[in-house]
Amino acid sequence: MGFPSIASLATALALTASANLCAQEGLPVAPGDRVRVAAPNIGVEALVATVLTVKPDTIVVQSREPLAVPFAPVTMLEVCRDRKSRARLGMAIGFWTGAIAGGVIAARSSGDTEDTYWGSNLNLSDGTLLGGALLGGIAGTLLGALVGSTFKVDQWEAVPLHRIRVKTVPQRKGKLSVGVNLRL
Repeated sequence: MGFPSIASLATALALTASANLCAQEGLPVAPGDRVRVAAPNIGVEALVATVLTVKPDTIVVQSREPLAVPFAPVTMLEVCRDRKSRARLGMAIGFWTGAIAGGVIAARSSGDTEDTYWGSNLNLSDGTLLGGALLGGIAGTLLGALVGSTFKVDQWEAVPLHRIRVKTVPQRKGKLSVGVNLRL
């Protein structure tokens, strides 16, 4: 074995070891995390599952049954970092819905109209409309917060996939091929 062969072998082993080391250190996913993974080449389309184990080249997840997904064909990997409630959105929707409903009810029940049709000769100078809208808005805000807090939304964080993958393949006559895949 000549010097170029030894140098090639040493370079290939160093690149492979560093790629595996980067894979182990750079993946912020741990057993028990909820992940969303996609690997269309092997038939995995946006699978939401729980991580069982993480190996240098494979992630094992539990969906309906345990599934080992190699990292090579993975095109998307996201981890669920938080579940947030929709209370604020519920409060906003509840406020405006309650304010409009309260204002309409107050205007209709004020008794200051000459006609029974909406908007004809209303005399609401005493603040009935504003008071009804305010009370309806407060009630709607409280109800909206209660309803919105029951809905939870996952907050997904993208996990950076390996940008450099190194593969070594033994060849005939003691030679070794090194393949480098760079994902931009």
